[in-house]
Amino acid sequence: MSQITLTVRQIADLARFVGIDFDAEKPNNDGFEMDEPIVIKQCHAGEFVTDELDGAKTEYSHIAYFKEATDYGCMPLGDALEAK
Repeated sequence: MSQITLTVRQIADLARFVGIDFDAEKPNNDGFEMDEPIVIKQCHAGEFVTDELDGAKTEYSHIAYFKEATDYGCMPLGDALEAK
């Protein structure tokens, strides 16, 4: 399993590096701190994200989730992979 853990602040720095401009210091509705760790994980073949509303299963190359708040679920990164 290949993964990396970055803080919200590091992800904001990366977003700025690629030209995305926003106010990262502005508090969000969920109350997560800038030093909150987020795991970015490479998914393996056959590993799916299940939609909570309709139960649909979709495969992605990477997902992200809060390391210390896994009850928030995960966020797929990028487009869904094509069915093989």
